[in-house]
Amino acid sequence: MAVFLIIVFFSIFLVDTFFLNGLLLQWGTLNNEEVFLNNQWWRVITAPLFHFGVIHIFANSLATYCTGILIESKIKSTWFLLIFMVSNTIKKVVPFGKN
Repeated sequence: MAVFLIIVFFSIFLVDTFFLNGLLLQWGTLNNEEVFLNNQWWRVITAPLFHFGVIHIFANSLATYCTGILIESKIKSTWFLLIFMVSNTIKKVVPFGKN
């Protein structure tokens, strides 16, 4: 599942960068105004799949691969995906409570 997530990261990044001129990044990343004022809560869930640059995507892919290999050897891949999405969603939501 870790490798699948990395493929998703790179696919989104490459398609958005070379074909859509950043449109997916605008519609999928976390934006407090859009989330609260326009009720676009899906941005909280999709934000972990988007990356702002080459270094960002490589660093996150490396971290996802290293942790994924360790975790997936102990639990099923579907649980890894669930943990990945829930932990990233919580990471995005918690700062809202501070504002």
